[in-house]
Amino acid sequence: MKIKNENEKTAEIGMLLFSDAENNPLQRLLNIKKLNFSLESLREVDNYIEKLRKNKKELKERDIKRVILRCGTYLGEIIRRSNHNFIWITYDAASKISKEIKAHQKNLLNHLILYDLQKERFWFPLNKVYKFLEYGRGDNLWSFATVALDRTV
Repeated sequence: MKIKNENEKTAEIGMLLFSDAENNPLQRLLNIKKLNFSLESLREVDNYIEKLRKNKKELKERDIKRVILRCGTYLGEIIRRSNHNFIWITYDAASKISKEIKAHQKNLLNHLILYDLQKERFWFPLNKVYKFLEYGRGDNLWSFATVALDRTV
């Protein structure tokens, strides 16, 4: 089955974290000069999300959605650019591949999914950002990317 990738569109969303920084929620908390799609740059994004957690009362629902989308696609782009076995696919494409995916309702957290073509494994970077916002640094993005990349070797 041919799988349509969404790499170009999703990469553009990930770039908004620094190219449209003035529209990031509490943008003063993020040092965009450290964002370069490296694994190490995820430490800056982790620090940003941790600061957002501490200021959650200042965030509206649309702000949280923006953080999830921008930080999640940035995270996924780092993984995808580090290993070309990964592609971005939509929930609709993933649900054609997996009955398990189809069993879950489509939402913001699973709308865009990283798919490892070699291992036939799904990764949910947007969901990881949500978990970090909810549960804290134990769900950091740097660790998620490190695990995803280690498992593909």
